[in-house]
Order: sequence, then structure tokens, then C-alpha cells
Amino acid sequence: MIRRLLALFSLPLPAWALGTDVYWYEGNGGQNATVNPLVSQAMLTAGAAAFTESALWPSSFSSYRVVFLSITRTAYTSAQIADLSLFLDGGGVVVLIGEATPYDSTHAVTYNSLLATLGRSSRFSTSASYDSGCVQSAVATGSHPLSTGAPTLGMAWGGAVVPAGTGSMVYQGASGQAFVAYDQGLVLVPDGEVFNTACAGLPAENGVFAANIYNMACDWDADGERAAFCGGLDCDDQDPLLVTGDPYFRDYDGDGFGDAGQSQNACSAPVGYVADATDCDDLSSTTAPGRAERCDGADNDCDGTIDEGCGCPLGESRVCYSGPPDTLGYGACRSGMQTCVAGTDGMPGWGPCGGEIAPGPEVCFDGIDGDCDGVID
Repeated sequence: MIRRLLALFSLPLPAWALGTDVYWYEGNGGQNATVNPLVSQAMLTAGAAAFTESALWPSSFSSYRVVFLSITRTAYTSAQIADLSLFLDGGGVVVLIGEATPYDSTHAVTYNSLLATLGRSSRFSTSASYDSGCVQSAVATGSHPLSTGAPTLGMAWGGAVVPAGTGSMVYQGASGQAFVAYDQGLVLVPDGEVFNTACAGLPAENGVFAANIYNMACDWDADGERAAFCGGLDCDDQDPLLVTGDPYFRDYDGDGFGDAGQSQNACSAPVGYVADATDCDDLSSTTAPGRAERCDGADNDCDGTIDEGCGCPLGESRVCYSGPPDTLGYGACRSGMQTCVAGTDGMPGWGPCGGEIAPGPEVCFDGIDGDCDGVID
């Protein structure tokens, strides 16, 4: 309801900065449990700085990454629900632990009310226990971050969950029931023996499962990509359709246009990178799309054409001759060379034709065909 009201008014969802610790809550009429050291040690190894068991509601969730609710039977207050909602919105993971020995549907009713208020459709079954006795096994139903490295899960007297909406089944119990479900930051486990010492020890896979729960905070939407704050590329870890960050391109010359050949994905532009990839020369800030053509022998506007609209390419030389074409090569007439230079207005043009000899007046008795008409003197 809290999430729905915030969405109704299009307000940004507030969130605490996600911490690193794990909190095992046994209040709200919950059941005290001796957490198997395999479970707590696995979460500490995964990165938790501390694993705390208490019947007191935390005054702040800012230091926690995972919160366990251990078989609670008393309805949660509006303040507690608000805390859990903010924690989930910040990427935290909440584990709801049910029980089946002896079976008591009170906790299922409490959890189902909480799930509904948090906007989740998955539920705990209120039916009696499906399996009886220790040393039972649940089997992973497919590929999921929670079951990675743990294809089976030790269980006993297993209850059942009913994944729905955004929820998905992760493990199937010994009697074929949905045994573990994941639903947007919430892990539903209908058997406390997955974590405690009621039976004779736990298989190693249960420790792997516990570590996977801790790591779900880095892949809250279960899309297989770690969140950006965990060093991954998922910029929106609450949307499984948004997996990686956007590409950004190196802008070495700082002109706002990047090099398509040098890129990296990120949630926001790294220093020295931009979203545009259309620079054709990232070593020159005078060369970029939209720049004025400078007539300097470079493609300044990146349109694929060099010096368009210019009189000539600066520095280029060519053969020149200013006399009548039919006089070139006759008598004294010879061609010269001229070079493209910038004019006083900045526009390039051909310079003087140096070294040429053009037709001139005929000088008598000099033995030279000065007018280049083919006749001397």
C-alpha cells in the first residue's frame, strides 16, 4: 500500500544506503532459532560484516543488506512495514521464514498480509505440512541466482509457498510443492530447518544458498547482472529488462563529441567520456560535426569531404601558365608553379605563378622569340 500510494502521486521512492550486515529478527511473536554456523559463516564469507540475532526491531536498517524474519506470528505495525518497504526499495533482501513442525498457520496469515501490503502476489500456503521427518531434499527448478551452486537444498517437514505475479519458484519440495520462491527482494522459505539446527546438521548446499541470498542484494531483479553499486553494470537493479548501462565514448579533445572506437558501458558518463560517438578526429577540437570548414586540408565538419566550398586546399601546388595556351613551349615561354595560400580574408586562393615566362614584346636582334609566336625577331 505504501509503495502504491507513492507511485500514485509520482513521488520518488526514498531509500537508505544499503549496508553490509545481516539481521535475524525473532520478534513479533517469532520463534527463537539457533542459526546453524554454516549459514552465518557463509554470509560472513560472502561479505557481511556482522550477523546479528535479536527480538528487537532495528532502530535503523542502514547497516543491513539482508533481514531475516523468523516465523513471526504477530501482525506488523505500519511503522515496521514502512521500514521494510524503504529497505526493499533501497535494494535490500528480506527473507520470510515459515515453519511446519508443529504446523501453525498463524505465521502464514501474518506473512501473507505483509506480502499483500508490500504489493507482492506470492503467498505462503496455509495448508498443513507436506513432508515429515529430517533429511529431506528440495530440488532447484531451473537457473536462478538463489540456486547457483546449490542444485539441492536440505529441508525437513517442508511447508509450501505459492509464487504468483512477479514471484517465481526456485526450489521444489520433496512432495512436489513449491518450496522456495523469490518475489522482488523477498525470499519465501516455508521451513526453518533450512537455516537452523533442528535436524542433524545441514548439507553444504544450504550454506551456498545462504551466500546466494546475501548476493541477491547485488542482483535484486534476478536478471543475472550485478548492480552498479556492487561493481556491476546494472543501472536499474529493480527492472530485469534493464541489464547494462549505456555506452559512453572517449572524448580526448574535450569538444563534446566522442570516438566510436573507444567506448565503455556505464550508468552515467565517466570522466572524459560522452554519449555522442560522431567525432571523426578526437585529437582535434576544431574537428567535429557542425564545425565550420577551415580550408586547412582537414574534414573539419566530419561530413566526409575535405575543404568543401574552399578555393583550393591550403599548401597544395600546381603547374601554372598565364599566357595563351598555344604559346606555351614556344620561344622563351615556360610554365611555372603556384601554391594555395590563405588570403587576407582567410579564404585560400592560388598564389602567384612563380617561375613562368609568358609572351612579351619582341625585341629585335636579340635572337629570342619573345612573343612566343614561333618566329625569332
